Amino acid sequence: MKQFQLIGIDYPSYWTGYHRPCIVVQAENDMSNRMLADAIEQEFNLCYDYFANSDDGYTKDELQLVDDYIAELRREPELRAFQTIDPHATSNSFWVPTQEDDAEPLQLYFSITNPVIVGGIKFLDQ
Repeated sequence: MKQFQLIGIDYPSYWTGYHRPCIVVQAENDMSNRMLADAIEQEFNLCYDYFANSDDGYTKDELQLVDDYIAELRREPELRAFQTIDPHATSNSFWVPTQEDDAEPLQLYFSITNPVIVGGIKFLDQ
């Protein structure tokens, strides 16, 4: 079953890509669901023509998956966006370097996947 989900957290110079179009937003410390939803929605709207009309873009159903993901984030807007990465974290679930620490901002990569489990290993696509 297809999903729109986070597929990577990486620096732009290390990202190796994905075979489907990605929505890329900059990670921030203490990022709430509202902040993440706003960032995804802004990037999605900016690139909507490509996602909806290119040969490599998303189908109508896949476009709806993106809208549904944004709506889900907005249901609990004040939650930390990444609390599911480490449920035992007492502050941030992961640390995002500041510009003073590193010249490159950490990026979050989202895309449509069609997960399948083979031999106990989860793959993003069949």
